[in-house]
Amino acid sequence: MGAVHQETLGQNRNCHEWEALSLSEINTIKSLIINRIEFDKFYEVKLYETQSVFSTNGVPQFYEIIEVTYLDLERLIKNARLSDQQRMIIKYVMRGYDYGWIGDKIGCTALNIENIFDTACEKIKEQNDFEWQEWIETSGQIKVEGEYKQCSKCQRWLKANEENFSPDKRNKDGFHSFCRQCR
Repeated sequence: MGAVHQETLGQNRNCHEWEALSLSEINTIKSLIINRIEFDKFYEVKLYETQSVFSTNGVPQFYEIIEVTYLDLERLIKNARLSDQQRMIIKYVMRGYDYGWIGDKIGCTALNIENIFDTACEKIKEQNDFEWQEWIETSGQIKVEGEYKQCSKCQRWLKANEENFSPDKRNKDGFHSFCRQCR
């Protein structure tokens, strides 16, 4: 199950395993998606009882940590460049369906569904890594050398270099206004 573990109450320790989750690990992303159905059961009960997403009402405190982790994961899924098929498979896996059932539903083998799911998880990890790198470079928290340019299409700030932008002598900075991913 990767870095995701079921929390056991009464272990007399100062931190929860949930606090050690990293969305830069593919196995963590996979485990969070696969186990989403289990978390949602408790989340729905808590939301019904309290009418508040972040009110604990006797629910163990680590649930707030995992709620925020799932919010981050949902944002990454939304921002990652996934195909409609990959998004659909993720949705089914989050609802607790296995690869065989999903394959029967859309006319693929279970192995093919697993491969598509694995590729989607890799794209989600890449999106997470990209967003962290972008934050490091643009937050001012860490001094990074070089100049940056905002893509006119996706609005992301990227280093102004040939890795991120195609050369274009017509522009003052020498690069195309759209990043390579958007072109």
